[in-house]
Amino acid sequence: MKKETKLVRTQAKRTDFQEHSVPLYFTSSFVFKDSDQMAALFSDEEEGYIYSRYSNPNVDEFVRKMADLENAENGWSHIFRYGGNLYHLCNFFATGRSLFHRDQCLGQRTACLWRFSKVGINTTYVPFDNIASWEKKSPNNK
Repeated sequence: MKKETKLVRTQAKRTDFQEHSVPLYFTSSFVFKDSDQMAALFSDEEEGYIYSRYSNPNVDEFVRKMADLENAENGWSHIFRYGGNLYHLCNFFATGRSLFHRDQCLGQRTACLWRFSKVGINTTYVPFDNIASWEKKSPNNK
């Protein structure tokens, strides 16, 4: 199959409604079968959707198409600006280095920071109002 044809044919799995085009997933969260499945998804032991800003069928389709264009095995994408900014920072980090972030961090930011551990970048949360604590935790970092 030609690359162009593959890009057109690559799409998210059809639902039981058998739509021709992939529906847009605007939901902010997804339903879990039970608390065990939820725990497995949040701990990355099972693949699935948790929160649509960083994981939904539309994002997966986009990632697959971009990976095909770049002849890559896989990729990452987030559909909001903070995730893009954080991933841009990956260019400046190396495995074993640390990223420091204020301790009052919720939702999407936490999910993005957690994903850094998958590429060997340590994330440390520090009190925002105590600069000295940042310096104590970062003796080997620039």
